[in-house]
Amino acid sequence: MEQVRQDKSGLRPTRLAPHAFRNARIRDGMIVVTAGAVRSQRQWYEIAYRCRLDPEGRQVVGFEYALGALIDRALWDAHGLAPVH
Repeated sequence: MEQVRQDKSGLRPTRLAPHAFRNARIRDGMIVVTAGAVRSQRQWYEIAYRCRLDPEGRQVVGFEYALGALIDRALWDAHGLAPVH
């Protein structure tokens, strides 16, 4: 969330749901999230990201992400996306 917060996207994330639409995977020392969600200013947005870990799997050594569209409010409950903190 800190990476998104510091980016120029203007989002101020308060919650991350990596498994919102599809389960995350761990492969080749990387956590891969292809269909997660991030909440900012009481709205949920699609997010995908890859988080590379060190060989011991304890520290993040690389991170990249892509923000998607605003998620329709009608989908929140079905995907466990809380409207408030």
